[in-house]
Amino acid sequence: MSPESSSQPSFIRPGLSRVPWSRTTVAPWVLSLGVLAILAASRYYAVLGPSHARILFLIHCLVMWALPFIFLTSQGRREIGLRKQGNTASAMPFSALAGASCGLAVYAIGMTLYGASPDNWDLSIRDSFHMKEMLALMPPAAAFALIALPAMILTPIGEEILFRGFIQQAFTMRWNAPIATLVNGVGFGPGAPACAWTLEGRRGLPSPPRIRNPDGSAAGWDERRFHTMPPA
Repeated sequence: MSPESSSQPSFIRPGLSRVPWSRTTVAPWVLSLGVLAILAASRYYAVLGPSHARILFLIHCLVMWALPFIFLTSQGRREIGLRKQGNTASAMPFSALAGASCGLAVYAIGMTLYGASPDNWDLSIRDSFHMKEMLALMPPAAAFALIALPAMILTPIGEEILFRGFIQQAFTMRWNAPIATLVNGVGFGPGAPACAWTLEGRRGLPSPPRIRNPDGSAAGWDERRFHTMPPA
């Protein structure tokens, strides 16, 4: 019996790794790739599809959070790092400070290299949210909850569980940690199409929903960044 098959029952729930119409079982690394493909497709559709599909982004984030409790045994959850032991509470202030410091450093680099031009990634990302239009439609606290909280909590934690947890451990069991790190690094790019909006004018991708001015024209586009897009 291979190391993969001997460790599989302790990692994946046996009923979920078995093919319904046969007695064969699906290896954890194969199952992890299937889950990645489904979640990546749902994210692309939520971001690039019709406006009514936006709720799918929230649902797919919640599914990533639930993955360990749907697919993994208690031993599997411990193997990907979901355990009670550790210094998580004491490490949180340091982690918050380190994250804020890195964010300020990236902001400083952008301002130093590009100033307030559209090539500054910080300003481009900020402008992509159409903050002026959003603040005209809702109070600042609601706009913060709509943008910042999912970006800080839902998406990053869900992605850590999926990529650095489920996929990393599944491929480590089959091969080794370097190969697992390579796979989840390569898989993370296609699974995170946030840059697709920036390239949509150059790639012919469907446009995200636009907030309209009273006269019907689209508000918020910076034509300097979307050189191939027609004027609104």
